[in-house]
Amino acid sequence: KNRSGPKPQLASNRTVEDIPAVRPCCAVHLMQPRRGDRAETKLAPPPSAVMVLLSGGVAGCLAKTFTAPLSRLTILSQTSSLLAGPGGGASIATGLKNIVRQGGLRALWRGNALTCLHRFPSSSISFGVVDCCWQLCPECSRCSSGLLPGAVAGCVSTALCYPIEVARTRCMARDGTRPHESVARTWQVEGLRGVYRGVGMAFAVTVPSVSISFGIVRMMSGRFGDVSPFVEKFFVGGASGVAASVLTFPMDVLRRRMQVMGSETGSRRMVSEEACMLWRSEGVRGFFRGLGPEVVKVFPTVAIMFVAFEWMERSILR
Repeated sequence: KNRSGPKPQLASNRTVEDIPAVRPCCAVHLMQPRRGDRAETKLAPPPSAVMVLLSGGVAGCLAKTFTAPLSRLTILSQTSSLLAGPGGGASIATGLKNIVRQGGLRALWRGNALTCLHRFPSSSISFGVVDCCWQLCPECSRCSSGLLPGAVAGCVSTALCYPIEVARTRCMARDGTRPHESVARTWQVEGLRGVYRGVGMAFAVTVPSVSISFGIVRMMSGRFGDVSPFVEKFFVGGASGVAASVLTFPMDVLRRRMQVMGSETGSRRMVSEEACMLWRSEGVRGFFRGLGPEVVKVFPTVAIMFVAFEWMERSILR
C-alpha cells in the first residue's frame, strides 16, 4: 500500500509539522497540572541537577540579604528576655533605629555572611530535593498536594546545615561577635552537642514551614490566567511564606531561645522547661514576640526567592 499521503490537517488548516516545539522547563515549575496535560507533563525533560541547585542557592542568598535587617530584629525580639539586646520589644522602626544607633549601619547586616553560608546549601538542597521528589514520585506528590516533597527537603536541609544556623543565630543576637569567633567558641566550649543544640525544635519548625511553602506554591501556581509568572510567583510565594511562618512561629521562638541559651554560662533548660518559663513570665504573648517584623520580613524573603529562582531557570534554559 502507498503509505504516503496528505499530511494530517488541524482545525486551523495547519499541518502537524507547523506546531512549534514546546520549550522544556523545570519540574519545580510544572505546578499543579490540568487533567488534560498529563501527556505534555511526561514529555517535558528534567533540568540539570546542577542548574536547580545553583539557582536555588543563589535565590535564597539574594532573598536573605535583602531582608537581613528585619531578620536580625526578629531574632533580637525573640531572645530579648534572655539577652539584653537592642530592638527587643520595640516597634519595627524603633528597633531598627536602636540597632543603628548602637552598632552603626553595618549592624543591620550582622551575621549576614553566616546567613548566606547557611542559606545557599539549605535553599539548594530544598529546591533539589523537591524537584527530585516530583520527578521520581509524581503520584505521591500529587496525592499529598505537594506537602511531602517539601517535608523531605526540610528534613535533609536541617540535618546538614543546622550547625551554621546555630552560629548565625548567636552572632546576630550578640553585639561584637564575629562569625568565625561564634563558630570557634561554640565548638570549643560545647562541642558537637552545642552546634546541634535545639535541633529538635528546628525540625519541628523547618519541616512544616518548607512543606507548606512549596505545597502552596505548587497548588496555586498557574491558576491566575494570563498574569506574568514573575508576578504570580511573587504574590503566591510571599503568601505561602507568611502562612508557614505564622503557623510555626511559637515553635520558632523556642528554637531561637534554645540556640542562644546554649551560649550562656548559666543553667540550660530543656525545651519543655523553657516553654513553661516563657508561659509563666509572658503568657501567650511571649510565644509571638517578634511576629510583626517576621511577617514583614518573610513575605518579601520567600517572594524574592521564588521569583529569583524562576528568573535564573528561564535565563539558563534560553
